[in-house]
Amino acid sequence: MALTKISTDGVKDDAITKAKIPANQIEASELADNAVDTNAIANNAVTAGKLASGVQTTINNNADNRVITGSGTANTLNGESNLTFSSSLLVSDGNGSSNLGGNYLLLKRTSGTTNYLNAPLADGELYISADEAIRFATVHTADFNSTERMRIDSSGRVIIGSTSSIGNTYTNNFTVSEAAGNAGIQIEGNNSNSNYGSIYLGDAGARQRCFLEAQLGSNGNFTIGTVGSGPIRFTNSGGERMRIQSGGGISFNGDTAAANALDDYEEGTCDPTQVNGSFSASDTGGRYTKIGRICTWVISITFDSTASNNHLHIGNFPFTAGSGRAGAGFVRYSNDNEAYKLAFHVNAGEARAGVYYTDGGSIVPSNAVSQKRFDIVFVYETT
Repeated sequence: MALTKISTDGVKDDAITKAKIPANQIEASELADNAVDTNAIANNAVTAGKLASGVQTTINNNADNRVITGSGTANTLNGESNLTFSSSLLVSDGNGSSNLGGNYLLLKRTSGTTNYLNAPLADGELYISADEAIRFATVHTADFNSTERMRIDSSGRVIIGSTSSIGNTYTNNFTVSEAAGNAGIQIEGNNSNSNYGSIYLGDAGARQRCFLEAQLGSNGNFTIGTVGSGPIRFTNSGGERMRIQSGGGISFNGDTAAANALDDYEEGTCDPTQVNGSFSASDTGGRYTKIGRICTWVISITFDSTASNNHLHIGNFPFTAGSGRAGAGFVRYSNDNEAYKLAFHVNAGEARAGVYYTDGGSIVPSNAVSQKRFDIVFVYETT
């Protein structure tokens, strides 16, 4: 049914009430645009109580500064207790309180114009600031003040325990500082003899040129090495003091010649023997030290009673003699002056020394030293 146009002069006060209009008798298509303006509606004329069921929207857990999100249910929204905005944006795990305890993500504005993004996990915070540094801090939850512990600055340098890089130009990419005491870095792997803790050094040409490596577990072996063919150098006050040659051996004070390198050191025990003759030696003992190609062998030996005239030789040298020969001195425990006229010749390619009289160069027979004890120092060149 259409409505007949009636002017306002023809309608008495309260002549038309909602009780006199059957439900759904006025359709939207029958109202002209702007037929009812806002000035014609009294304040609070339409309230939630006057709306039909299903038209109003419910907001659960609403509170000051909470962000409203959808709920998945029609006509219902949620006020998020863990997401608030009041000049700062806080995302909390719900365990926080006024002092911001618990886990949270906070976007806030501090003094001045510096903006921070703080992402603490349990007891710390991460914030990205306007100076393009990522800073890690521990938080004092009572007042939300924080103490910086680590930062990645705008140059990509990692700094722990300080607010600026304190290394020189070669080492300032990673700085560990401790103002109150010692500072250190620990690299720890699986506690197994087959695993290693390693630091490798390289460049754009090769990522692994040299390394520091420790075998973990009970062995505890430590290795310094190069992947390539270069030497390992040790310097002090800008000068080289020692190097380990790439082919082996140690040279000192800037000497780069491989031929001058000390390439061997060894020490141990080696007891002498009596080589020729029908008698034997007893009460023997000896220790040696080999540095490079030079061996020093200190021995004690007592020759048993004998009547043999065979040439006396002392054998079982720790190393075979090289191309040179070396004499040896000795001291006798008795006052037999004859003993002091003896000399020892270490023949090239042998591991024994012949005994000679010094006055005439003749050989010494074994019966000449029967039941005599000698303390001898042999110094000779090895192969």
